[in-house]
Amino acid sequence: MKKAWADKASIEYKNRITAAGLSSDMAEAIASKSPEALLKLIGLTGNKVDTTILPKGDVTINPTLAAASSGDRTWTWYENLRKTNRKLYFDAKTQRQLMKDRAELGPRFGMPAN
Repeated sequence: MKKAWADKASIEYKNRITAAGLSSDMAEAIASKSPEALLKLIGLTGNKVDTTILPKGDVTINPTLAAASSGDRTWTWYENLRKTNRKLYFDAKTQRQLMKDRAELGPRFGMPAN
């Protein structure tokens, strides 16, 4: 990490594990079992930095998902995402987040009954 990010290694590491949806404890647990898996998850493979996996610096993965911190991802929000960015909507990470938001918000999520 020092080789790839120099002085900003600790900041970049924190940004990338956060962007990957991991806490520090989770990242440490993964690293203890498979350091290579964690490096791949945060975009480091070998001596190269894979910038297609996660962005550099304080940039969010996608501005569309910036609502993550504000907690306003409801059924309507996800439906709008599906209509405007199908690729992102059907991405596995987005679908996992949708299920997590649905469980956390309960009836406030606003998903219509079948």
